[in-house]
Amino acid sequence: MGLREMWPSVQTRKIRLQTMNISDNHKWLLDFCGYYNGEEENPFNERLQQNEQSNSRISSELEHQLQVSRMFWYYEECWVKFTLNMECGFSYCGEYLRDQLEDFLKDNGTPITLKALLHNRFFHWSGGYDTVDGFKQWYIDNYEKYRDRSRQNKLSKGKRILNEYRLEFFMYKADWQELELTADMDYRFNLANSVDGDHTYETPIDEETMCKALEYAAENDCKIEIVPDDCCRDRVDGWTYHIEFHSNSI
Repeated sequence: MGLREMWPSVQTRKIRLQTMNISDNHKWLLDFCGYYNGEEENPFNERLQQNEQSNSRISSELEHQLQVSRMFWYYEECWVKFTLNMECGFSYCGEYLRDQLEDFLKDNGTPITLKALLHNRFFHWSGGYDTVDGFKQWYIDNYEKYRDRSRQNKLSKGKRILNEYRLEFFMYKADWQELELTADMDYRFNLANSVDGDHTYETPIDEETMCKALEYAAENDCKIEIVPDDCCRDRVDGWTYHIEFHSNSI
């Protein structure tokens, strides 16, 4: 299911940045970022200030890199907090989709909600007078060029899949009253919840175990089922679980 089908109506929504610190349970959101690493202070501010006070100034190219990195750090921090607050910026997504950007660098590892935020800010600061092609070039020449890919490059295939399921669940929770929960979505959300312990699972599945299972399921065209351990059958609470695989053909 594509983003257009999940969010067919575009509604303007007030986006506000509330205070919510990123917890250990949600640090996977940083895997999507190329500038923000959960710091309390923007590290690029200090580097730019040091350059201003130095007798030997850095090159104009490096200064430009630090300036745009400072900006993207801030916007990624906003995106993480919007996501944690279930305010993923769907009005931004509406603008992004209207400009037919759904497939723009689709597989570069950056969520569409983050791209949509950058798209919104680009046109805000340009006064709305720039073009979609102008945004694409700006994105490639700045955000894509300078972002740190080391975190994403270290992710296993299973971790990438799990993070996508987690992010989709956050997006669904932000607009659940307007969205239909399909069987495929319910399957993905159940796997994400089984690791993060939201709502249902008292004893979560270990993340590494789930990542290996997701990779195996993807390579062998099968589905994962979270099954209670036999020792828990007569318990009221404190259940533990394990993973079983089932063929998609069944």
